[in-house]
Amino acid sequence: MVGSALRHFLEHAIDEHAATLDDAFPPCFDWHRICREAPLMAERVSEGAVDASDLETAETVQAQADVAVRITHVVALAVLCAAEDHIADPEAALEAFGEAPEEDEEERFAVLAAEVLGPAEAFFQDETVALDDRGVEAHRFFALAWPLASEYLMLSGLFGEVEGSDVEPAHESIHPVLAALARLAVLLATMRWMARYPRAA
Repeated sequence: MVGSALRHFLEHAIDEHAATLDDAFPPCFDWHRICREAPLMAERVSEGAVDASDLETAETVQAQADVAVRITHVVALAVLCAAEDHIADPEAALEAFGEAPEEDEEERFAVLAAEVLGPAEAFFQDETVALDDRGVEAHRFFALAWPLASEYLMLSGLFGEVEGSDVEPAHESIHPVLAALARLAVLLATMRWMARYPRAA
C-alpha cells in the first residue's frame, strides 16, 4: 500500500478505531493510568508553567494525552497492517485489532509489556541498554511505524493549530510529554502486533 491509498487507509483507521480503543486494548494494561499521570509529568517538565493541581488544567492535559495515545497507537497498527508482507488483507487485519484480544494473545502481550517494554523505552534515552531479540524486533517495528504516527500526531492539532482540527493545542512546554506518550503508544502497538503474530515477531 503506497501513496494516496496508504493515506486513505490511515485516515480511515483513525476515524474508525481511535475512539473505540478502550474496547480493543488488552485489559491487562491500563493505558488510561498513564494519561492520568500526564498532568503531573507536564508540571515537572514545564517547571511550573503547568499547574497539575488546577482541575481544569489537569483535565485538559489528560485529554490531550488521550488524543496523542489514541492517534499514534492506531496509526502504528495500521502502518504495520499495510507494510508487513504476510498480511494479505490489511483492512481485515486492522479490523481484528479493533476487537479485544483472545486470552492467549493477551497473555503474550502481558509478557511483552512486563519484560520488554521497560528496556525498549529506556533504549530511546540510552542506546547502550541491552535489548533481547523481542526488544530488537519491537524497535524494528517502531522504526517502521513512527514516521507516519508522528506525522499524524502533528496533524492532530496538539502541537499547534491545524485547519479543520477541533483539538486544543497543548502548551508548548508539555510537548515533550506528549511526544513521550506517543512513543510509548507506538511501542505498545508493536507489542500488540507481536502478540497477535508471534511467528512474525
